[in-house]
Amino acid sequence: MVPLVNPQIARRASLARQSWWRGPVRWVVAVLALVAFADAAYLSWKSFSHSPVAGCNGTGVVDCDRVLQSSWARCLGVPVALGGAVCYAAVFGLSLAAGRQSDETDYWLSTALVAAALLAAGAALWFTLVQIVAIGSLCRHCIATHLCGLTIAGLVLWMAWRQPLAASQSHVAIPGVGGPRRPAAPRLAVGPSLPLAAAAAGGILALLVAVQFLLPTKTFEASKPQLDETIDMTAAAETPSADADDVSPTAQPHVVNRISDEADADGTADEAPPTDDQPAQSPDSNEAQASADPAPVESTPAPKREVTFLNGKMRINMYDEAVLGSPEAPYVIVELMDYTCPHCRQMHKKIRQAKERYGDQLAVVIMPVPLELECNKVVPATSPEHRGACGMAQRALAVGKISPEKFVEFHNWLLAREEQAPSAAATVRRAFSLVDRKKLSALSDSDEIKGRIQKYIRLFSRLSDQYSTADKPFGLPVMIVGDTVLTGKIETVDDLCNEWEKAIDIKPL
Repeated sequence: MVPLVNPQIARRASLARQSWWRGPVRWVVAVLALVAFADAAYLSWKSFSHSPVAGCNGTGVVDCDRVLQSSWARCLGVPVALGGAVCYAAVFGLSLAAGRQSDETDYWLSTALVAAALLAAGAALWFTLVQIVAIGSLCRHCIATHLCGLTIAGLVLWMAWRQPLAASQSHVAIPGVGGPRRPAAPRLAVGPSLPLAAAAAGGILALLVAVQFLLPTKTFEASKPQLDETIDMTAAAETPSADADDVSPTAQPHVVNRISDEADADGTADEAPPTDDQPAQSPDSNEAQASADPAPVESTPAPKREVTFLNGKMRINMYDEAVLGSPEAPYVIVELMDYTCPHCRQMHKKIRQAKERYGDQLAVVIMPVPLELECNKVVPATSPEHRGACGMAQRALAVGKISPEKFVEFHNWLLAREEQAPSAAATVRRAFSLVDRKKLSALSDSDEIKGRIQKYIRLFSRLSDQYSTADKPFGLPVMIVGDTVLTGKIETVDDLCNEWEKAIDIKPL
């Protein structure tokens, strides 16, 4: 029987149609894509849930939480890790499908595979550069995913460039002619279009970069809560709220005038205090007072200045609090923070720079909320980085009570290093070097200091109950500016100042 097809011609045609995507490389790429997909999906989940990332505790250069909470980690509000998961899922599927279809279908599948691999490599280079230059921290999981992407791109490009060479060097026998085999015609196997794949990947990556620059994602929230009950943060919780007559017409809505120590029950506190040029009393009144029996000497009343926030629902006494600045400053903001919180340490530098713009007209009230179970029963468990938070908060408030000037120095020292809080032993030594050792030891463990911390924890819990949701947890640091509550990560000093100026209408000096 004479065959209908010349076997030699059939073998040559089969060789020419041999796919470029074959061998063990296909399975290596599929496994790498699956690993990268799992890592990117995990980061997407952590980004949506705002929960800590395993293996990145926020100390040193490696800080996954700092990377994931930056504006660079999102594009139009969507985590870029989710886009990475989609890209690697596409690589996984295309790596299994390419090279097994008809010529036309395989052409498009192969081109899509190369484009996805190039996109993964380009995104890996871009986001690694962002972590080093813009964020200043690295994410272990992100770097692992990027390494998978670069390896995938290298293998895919190697196979795409290797196949034309293999096809051009193949040999076939020439029918009817004896002797050695002759090189076959340089017919290329069905494979991807590298220019088309590069153009597609480059266009998508350029669009991503442009959107991140032109439309950065807002990483913080400014809102005005509507509290049902008044939160009294003063030392005497039973003290009634200040009347409307006590509010200065020139003060900001959240600032209440200091109550004069000489005020009497009939409301003479509104009168201007006497000056050196104008005696407070007439000579007749002085003689009448001298003729009267001398009254018993009383201790000087403690200074007092009450300030209200959140539409009058929160009230504090400036002289009871630890303050950065003057208790008499016309503008006041409150910061809820923890000395062991890495995000609070990062925010501290921005607050100092922002406060310099406003000088003595702004004061910052510090309210520590330790993230340690020992004194904060709201915390489910104590993370290693938060051990010693209660002691730091107690010593800081005690230093502020003994010497308000030394508190500023101690507070700045505790938050000087962004990557890690000082040890408990170093904190004690520093505090002893600033104030009297006996006074500090007695006051740190006093019910007064511990009670103030519990008030701060209850305040944070009240705000958390109103703001926290499953997809938007409420965490430190928190700033109360007039009637506005600022939460989340404020990345620049300009953003911080803009929010302050909108909330309390303060102007730079």
